Amino acid sequence: MRAKIAVPRRRWWLHGLLILLLLVCAYIVGAAFFVRSVLEKVLFVGNLSFPTQTHDPYQLGYRGDPQQAFGFSFETVRYQSELGEMPAWFIPPADAAVSSDIAAIYVHGIAGHREDGYRHMSVLREAGIPVLLINYRNDDNVPQSPDGLYSFGLTEWRDLDAAAIYMRQRGFKRLIIVGESLGGAITGAFLKNIELQDRIPPYDIEAVILDSPALSFAMIVRYQIRNLRLPLSGLIEPVALELFAYKHGTDFTQADSLNAVANFNGRLLVSHGSGDRIVPVEISDRLVTTRYNLTNYLKTHADHLQGWHENPERYRQALRAFLAPVTGTSRQ
Repeated sequence: MRAKIAVPRRRWWLHGLLILLLLVCAYIVGAAFFVRSVLEKVLFVGNLSFPTQTHDPYQLGYRGDPQQAFGFSFETVRYQSELGEMPAWFIPPADAAVSSDIAAIYVHGIAGHREDGYRHMSVLREAGIPVLLINYRNDDNVPQSPDGLYSFGLTEWRDLDAAAIYMRQRGFKRLIIVGESLGGAITGAFLKNIELQDRIPPYDIEAVILDSPALSFAMIVRYQIRNLRLPLSGLIEPVALELFAYKHGTDFTQADSLNAVANFNGRLLVSHGSGDRIVPVEISDRLVTTRYNLTNYLKTHADHLQGWHENPERYRQALRAFLAPVTGTSRQ
């Protein structure tokens, strides 16, 4: 008599698990396509605009040159970048008779303007530091990038580098870089890339000032996915970035300069608000915890780029205290 062969029961739970897995994968891909469409609206130049109806030069959105805003003398200058000529405003220090080899360069945020730097410029000028308020690719009335994208520092850092070389040619050996939001990403990419090349003429980055710095694009995307209350944000983010790269050819996973800023050996001042709805404050928290030297952290409760307005005098005092050790007369 032949022995009966036992046939295992069909494990329906495996089929259920497989169906659930397929549904999760479909959800992640669908959500990633949605996030990619949101990224396209933000990253393509011309899709973002901000209100400009303010008469307060310390408010974002103010429009008017330094003479109109404060009665300050200034010079309209131009420097050559890889895409062409870039205009900028050069504002001398309050006491123009003081000779110094240090100057500051201000880099504004996404879809912003030079005027956004007036808050920092006012304190820098008072401290005896001349300031260059720059434009970079994709600003109004300047050369546009071929792909029409804000690339979060991947390309824009070259325009900052060109501005730094211009300032060195004017005799400023030491530079302070001020970057806000996307300007922080550009500053980070600048620090990341200038270490790989020699600059002629050479210049030294004495200090860096960052406000709400967008130093990790992936972290920003993940944060915005969480704000949309989409589950599995950590899985959606890399798929969305991969889909964007496949369609548009730009790999935004490379738009990360946290380590470059953490390894910067000069003085660093960071301001960021826990109420920031655009760039997560965790970026600055991580930066400060991974950096051990010469870091000042002005943490506020403010929304994006609103730390100054939460307490203007506190912000001014933090800037003044930070600048005191790096200012001085020429070392020539």
